[in-house]
Amino acid sequence: LKVIDIQVYDFKNGRLNEEITKFYYSKDWGKWGSKAVEYPIYNEKLNESVYYFRTLIVGDEIYPIPKYYGALKSCRTQIEIQNFHYNNISNGFMPSAIINFNNGMPTPEVRKEIERKFDEKFTGSSNASKIVYSWNDNKDSAVTINRLEDNQFDKKYDALFKTTRNTIFSSMSAQPVLFGQSLEGIGFNSQEFEEAFNLYNRTVVLPIQRQITKVLNNLFNTELVIIPFSLN
Repeated sequence: LKVIDIQVYDFKNGRLNEEITKFYYSKDWGKWGSKAVEYPIYNEKLNESVYYFRTLIVGDEIYPIPKYYGALKSCRTQIEIQNFHYNNISNGFMPSAIINFNNGMPTPEVRKEIERKFDEKFTGSSNASKIVYSWNDNKDSAVTINRLEDNQFDKKYDALFKTTRNTIFSSMSAQPVLFGQSLEGIGFNSQEFEEAFNLYNRTVVLPIQRQITKVLNNLFNTELVIIPFSLN
């Protein structure tokens, strides 16, 4: 076998048929009219083919589930927390509110539609607010807005931020100090960083490197060796 060229395809852009005999690649599967390039699964007798390798399969026979899968909601929560704080500042720390509609009681369909439009425009982390609706029969047909006291959402969000952050780090088998997140009240410690790096390198990086070298060695009948990375 003489290798002329090796190309690495982004895993997220690949698809397989049910028989796992063909590989399809497209840079944009969601684009209308996008055409995928078809390749046969690796065969040393073919001039061009794709070697499909998966490192972990949990509950799926074709596509692997990444190790960070359990932290995806925590990642999304982190985004919404940041969004909340940003918009809370942008909106001048406006508290929640009760909106009283004092011009009679409309039909349930009309009330639902009005509340839906208000929710779309004013609630959620993007507006850092929550609205309570009150439908009244009168009061001079006016709409009044009563501000509520702040319920210390910022402190609740900060506590949630720490919890979800730890979940994300745990899912990646990494320690916060590796990413500049030092322990509270201690600050950055070079010795802790080195210990965290050595642990991550030994438990995460090296196993992945062994998988890569094993695949390539079996594929090309060679003895490829990856030199371990170190801080020195």
